[in-house]
Amino acid sequence: MNYSHAVRRILLWPCLLLATYIAMPGARAQDPGAVDRAVERGLRWLEGRQRFDGSFERAPRTGRTALAVYTLLKSGRSATDPGVQRGLAHLETADGGGTYDQACVALARSAAAPLVPLEQIQLAADTLMGMQARGGAWAYPEGEEDLSNSQYAALGLHAASRAGARVPDRVWRALGDATVDFALGDGAFGYRRDSRSGTGSMTAAGVGTLAICLAHLGQDAGSRRPARAWSRAHDAGLDWLGRRFSVQGNLGRI
Repeated sequence: MNYSHAVRRILLWPCLLLATYIAMPGARAQDPGAVDRAVERGLRWLEGRQRFDGSFERAPRTGRTALAVYTLLKSGRSATDPGVQRGLAHLETADGGGTYDQACVALARSAAAPLVPLEQIQLAADTLMGMQARGGAWAYPEGEEDLSNSQYAALGLHAASRAGARVPDRVWRALGDATVDFALGDGAFGYRRDSRSGTGSMTAAGVGTLAICLAHLGQDAGSRRPARAWSRAHDAGLDWLGRRFSVQGNLGRI
């Protein structure tokens, strides 16, 4: 499998699902521009929530501002857009936060490259790598490693690497090995290593994270496991999602 292609495909899923949901039932056939107009309305709403200091909420949190900036950039706004520029400037002085925050910072800065200096992107990547737990995954401060934090770290580091930041192979090896630990016997992935059942969201997180690790390392993968173990877990998760896919809710959750 071409894992670089798989990463792009997996990262597009949420956007495609959202677009499909917005356009249903039949808006796509009747009005092909419905999705574009819906996205533009969403962008205008988001821009209307930006404060003078560049943040996007009353009690600023780094990750939420970074995610808003990333959304603007990925939805068509230029890196030179005044709102994007204010948001990026705010991130330089905002409180660092945890894994989710720094992952979103890495995503936002990478999406604005090369307007954002590589040094700032590398700083976000270095901060994320410094949060990697001993077991190879990521966690809340003082918490147990989980796949949700880990998927955000993987996305942030992947974006930073594509923008030119250096992410050592050992980081991907440790993450890939750790991600397999979250896989269950039926192909699903759980939130924690001791989870007894999986969900659609965590299975997508496991599949996407392994696809990212394999894209960076290819067959020169696991330190504790051979690359085929990563590929088997990835393919089993993808098959689990394919057989159970639904737009009605998170698989495995009532």
